[in-house]
Amino acid sequence: MGKKDNFKSFKLSNLLPTLSFIVVGFLVFVRFYRAVNFFTFNFDEEYQALMAYEQVKDFHPIWIGVSASNIGFYLGPGFTYLNAFLFKLTHGDPVSIAYFAPLLGVLTGLSIYFVSKELFSKKVATLATIFYLGSSLMNFLDRRFWNPLPIPFITIWLFYFLYKAQKDTRYFIGVSFLLAASLHVHLSLLVFWPVALFYAIKNIKKISLKTWILSITTYVIIISPLLVFDFVHNFDNISAPLRFIQNKNIEHQKVTAGTINSHWAVWMDSLSRYLYIAPVTDLQNEQCLGQHCAITPGNKWIGIISLFALGYLVFGALKDKKKQYLLLMIVFSMVFFILYPGYSAEYYLLNFFVLFPIVLALFFEVLPIIVTVVVLTLFLLFNSLTVMNSTQAQYGLTARKDRKLWKRE
Repeated sequence: MGKKDNFKSFKLSNLLPTLSFIVVGFLVFVRFYRAVNFFTFNFDEEYQALMAYEQVKDFHPIWIGVSASNIGFYLGPGFTYLNAFLFKLTHGDPVSIAYFAPLLGVLTGLSIYFVSKELFSKKVATLATIFYLGSSLMNFLDRRFWNPLPIPFITIWLFYFLYKAQKDTRYFIGVSFLLAASLHVHLSLLVFWPVALFYAIKNIKKISLKTWILSITTYVIIISPLLVFDFVHNFDNISAPLRFIQNKNIEHQKVTAGTINSHWAVWMDSLSRYLYIAPVTDLQNEQCLGQHCAITPGNKWIGIISLFALGYLVFGALKDKKKQYLLLMIVFSMVFFILYPGYSAEYYLLNFFVLFPIVLALFFEVLPIIVTVVVLTLFLLFNSLTVMNSTQAQYGLTARKDRKLWKRE
């Protein structure tokens, strides 16, 4: 009788923690699956790698990194230094960055778990982590070691620090650090500057003098290489945005109905592609690199799931401040992408992609557990098959090394 009672009292929920651990462990394995063979190493990565390898051969202080979006502005050298450090570990062999790229993706997934658990619930944290680590689109994007790679990691922690700063203004020191670090990574992170400034001004009376001093000092230290460069080069870098505005009549810098429609279409497709990419595909095609651009088109029925999730976030944000912060950052990242006049590359949505799994998790949290289990099972099955069955074109690291297209001198 006792055994029968125990059997009756057993619920699926008792298995969920163990199942979740197994699933996340499997997804970590998939993230590192064929890490070297699937590592994308085309002209963008090679350009960054050559700059870094020069530091390995002959270390000397550098003040800038790569140029940003062809507007005459140079990012800080932080990412180049990181690249050089990894190269140093393997004596110039890119295998170190081939493993570090998916490692940072896994660390971002764990960050999503921590942040979601702190702000929402353990269930939301688990679901968001599975959606992020399980997405084949994110798996592919995290197999590139180039300056946009840290965007998701910085974004998720910026979201966390901004929220925490409303109760403890010392977190603005962390916000300052991340905003400064973004100038070493990618200009798309500048979209969150207005959000940070708004909340700083909103809490200006609560921020102590010590916090202001530490925040400003932290920011100046992190961007100091760029300050040195500007001082030596007649402030050419800091004046780049002004030159960009003055050249607003240049065709490729105009915001038109055409650019808005193009970016809108890419954003809508990404809502579906985040959840599903064709089971047999090529990493180069899915990232639209060079002449390879046969991407999996968006599926409107899958996209509807994402739209419902976003709609639920909007509805929930009417009363929940935590969801308001999430929605605000989602809106800013989306509006930036749609109004950006340049090429509608999907990787410009990296700051959106790291917040989107939390949106999905909040939506599926309120659905019947059987629905969530079925959707997650299909999601994991198809996305895992996609990664396992995919191929890497001639720009993969292994292929380029075999053809001696990457040489260390």
